[in-house]
Amino acid sequence: MRERMQAAARLWRDAERSADYLPTGAGFFMAQCWLSSSGCHKPENPGFDPVVCDFVAAGKAAIGGDAGWQAMLHKKVFCSHCHSTFHLENIGICTSCIEYVCGACRSQHGGCEGEIVG
Repeated sequence: MRERMQAAARLWRDAERSADYLPTGAGFFMAQCWLSSSGCHKPENPGFDPVVCDFVAAGKAAIGGDAGWQAMLHKKVFCSHCHSTFHLENIGICTSCIEYVCGACRSQHGGCEGEIVG
Protein backbone atom coordinates (compact mmCIF):
# COMPACT_ATOMS: atom_id res chain seq x y z
CA MET A 1 0.00 0.00 0.00
CA ARG A 2 2.80 2.40 0.87
CA GLU A 3 4.38 2.04 -2.58
CA ARG A 4 1.03 2.50 -4.34
CA MET A 5 0.25 5.61 -2.29
CA GLN A 6 3.69 7.07 -2.98
CA ALA A 7 3.36 6.38 -6.71
CA ALA A 8 -0.13 7.94 -6.87
CA ALA A 9 0.99 10.95 -4.85
CA ARG A 10 3.99 11.53 -7.10
CA LEU A 11 1.81 11.29 -10.22
CA TRP A 12 -0.46 13.93 -8.68
CA ARG A 13 2.52 16.13 -7.77
CA ASP A 14 4.08 15.72 -11.24
CA ALA A 15 0.72 16.65 -12.82
CA GLU A 16 0.98 19.98 -10.99
CA ARG A 17 -1.38 18.74 -8.27
CA SER A 18 -4.26 18.36 -10.69
CA ALA A 19 -7.58 17.41 -9.12
CA ASP A 20 -7.87 14.78 -11.87
CA TYR A 21 -5.30 12.68 -9.99
CA LEU A 22 -6.88 12.84 -6.54
CA PRO A 23 -8.40 9.74 -4.94
CA THR A 24 -12.20 9.69 -4.79
CA GLY A 25 -14.90 7.41 -3.41
CA ALA A 26 -13.64 4.07 -2.10
CA GLY A 27 -10.09 4.99 -3.12
CA PHE A 28 -10.16 8.10 -0.97
CA PHE A 29 -11.75 6.23 1.95
CA MET A 30 -9.02 3.60 1.72
CA ALA A 31 -6.24 6.21 1.48
CA GLN A 32 -7.55 8.21 4.44
CA CYS A 33 -8.02 5.10 6.62
CA TRP A 34 -4.62 3.68 5.65
CA LEU A 35 -2.86 6.97 6.36
CA SER A 36 -4.51 7.21 9.77
CA SER A 37 -4.11 3.56 10.75
CA SER A 38 -0.48 3.26 9.76
CA GLY A 39 0.62 6.43 11.52
CA CYS A 40 2.24 7.62 8.30
CA HIS A 41 0.74 11.06 8.83
CA LYS A 42 3.01 11.70 11.80
CA PRO A 43 6.37 13.33 10.99
CA GLU A 44 8.13 11.26 13.67
CA ASN A 45 7.10 8.04 11.88
CA PRO A 46 9.90 6.59 9.72
CA GLY A 47 7.37 6.04 6.92
CA PHE A 48 6.29 9.69 6.89
CA ASP A 49 6.01 11.05 3.36
CA PRO A 50 4.87 14.68 3.09
CA VAL A 51 3.79 14.24 -0.55
CA VAL A 52 1.45 11.38 0.43
CA CYS A 53 0.08 13.44 3.33
CA ASP A 54 -0.52 16.42 1.02
CA PHE A 55 -2.12 14.12 -1.57
CA VAL A 56 -4.63 12.68 0.91
CA ALA A 57 -5.28 16.13 2.42
CA ALA A 58 -6.00 17.51 -1.05
CA GLY A 59 -8.40 14.61 -1.64
CA LYS A 60 -10.18 15.46 1.59
CA ALA A 61 -10.39 19.13 0.64
CA ALA A 62 -11.83 18.12 -2.75
CA ILE A 63 -14.71 16.25 -1.06
CA GLY A 64 -15.52 19.22 1.16
CA GLY A 65 -13.01 18.95 4.00
CA ASP A 66 -14.20 17.74 7.39
CA ALA A 67 -17.86 18.24 6.46
CA GLY A 68 -17.41 16.15 3.30
CA TRP A 69 -15.56 13.46 5.25
CA GLN A 70 -18.34 13.28 7.84
CA ALA A 71 -20.97 13.07 5.09
CA MET A 72 -18.98 10.27 3.44
CA LEU A 73 -18.76 8.34 6.71
CA HIS A 74 -22.56 8.39 7.01
CA LYS A 75 -23.15 6.86 3.58
CA LYS A 76 -24.21 3.22 3.57
CA VAL A 77 -22.21 0.43 1.95
CA PHE A 78 -22.44 -3.35 1.83
CA CYS A 79 -19.97 -5.85 3.28
CA SER A 80 -18.58 -7.85 0.34
CA HIS A 81 -18.90 -11.08 2.31
CA CYS A 82 -22.16 -11.07 4.28
CA HIS A 83 -23.86 -8.30 2.27
CA SER A 84 -25.06 -6.55 5.42
CA THR A 85 -25.41 -2.77 5.23
CA PHE A 86 -23.24 -0.47 7.33
CA HIS A 87 -22.42 3.19 7.54
CA LEU A 88 -18.98 3.66 6.04
CA GLU A 89 -17.64 4.70 9.46
CA ASN A 90 -18.45 1.19 10.76
CA ILE A 91 -16.73 -0.91 8.12
CA GLY A 92 -13.21 -1.56 6.86
CA ILE A 93 -11.78 -1.73 3.37
CA CYS A 94 -9.09 -4.01 1.96
CA THR A 95 -6.06 -2.14 0.63
CA SER A 96 -5.57 -4.67 -2.15
CA CYS A 97 -8.94 -5.72 -3.56
CA ILE A 98 -10.78 -2.60 -2.31
CA GLU A 99 -13.65 -4.65 -0.89
CA TYR A 100 -15.64 -3.42 2.09
CA VAL A 101 -15.41 -5.85 5.01
CA CYS A 102 -17.41 -5.68 8.26
CA GLY A 103 -15.91 -6.56 11.63
CA ALA A 104 -17.60 -9.95 11.72
CA CYS A 105 -16.18 -10.91 8.32
CA ARG A 106 -12.59 -9.66 8.74
CA SER A 107 -11.30 -13.12 9.61
CA GLN A 108 -13.00 -14.57 6.51
CA HIS A 109 -11.40 -12.10 4.15
CA GLY A 110 -8.44 -13.65 2.43
CA GLY A 111 -7.00 -14.50 -0.92
CA CYS A 112 -5.27 -11.19 -1.43
CA GLU A 113 -2.31 -9.55 0.20
CA GLY A 114 -4.25 -6.52 1.42
CA GLU A 115 -4.66 -5.08 4.86
CA ILE A 116 -8.11 -4.22 6.22
CA VAL A 117 -8.13 -0.56 7.31
CA GLY A 118 -10.91 1.58 8.65
